[in-house]
Amino acid sequence: MPSRVPSRWIAARPFAAALLLAGVVLALTADERVFGLGTDGRIMVRTAVSMVTLGEIGIARGQAVDVPRPGGDAVSRYGMGASLVLAIP
Repeated sequence: MPSRVPSRWIAARPFAAALLLAGVVLALTADERVFGLGTDGRIMVRTAVSMVTLGEIGIARGQAVDVPRPGGDAVSRYGMGASLVLAIP
């Protein structure tokens, strides 16, 4: 006689079952190869590299999303959260 425990669990906890299903789908379809192909990823990496190598947040001018500074370089118009996470070893 087959066990009906999984269907009982799903019926008793639909939110947890949906969350588990979403997590499994995301884990199986995640692909990190596209990171850095878009503007956001490139700017995050460039800012993180600048923070680690030069100790500042400046990036080269001419980027699609830069904000020029008087010193000749630029900063990203995006927040610093993701760049800080990438810069911390």
